[in-house]
Amino acid sequence: MTLGGRRTIFLSSHEYINEIADEKRFGKKVVGALDQVRNGVKDGLFTGHNNEEAWGIAHRVLIPAFGPLSIRGMFDQM
Repeated sequence: MTLGGRRTIFLSSHEYINEIADEKRFGKKVVGALDQVRNGVKDGLFTGHNNEEAWGIAHRVLIPAFGPLSIRGMFDQM
């Protein structure tokens, strides 16, 4: 869908979400404002590239608290 001249993609099922969340197939990009933030704070969860050690450490530390199973457990509270 194009909104305000910007192309936006909406995902409508768990199957689509699982497909785009496959870290083996898709990597994140540090561009734009995040690239500028990286100049000041270096690599980390949001500013590191997938293959950098600091990103991997931050990712492994946060997954138990914010991974799919933990988030599913929060649904009733939300």
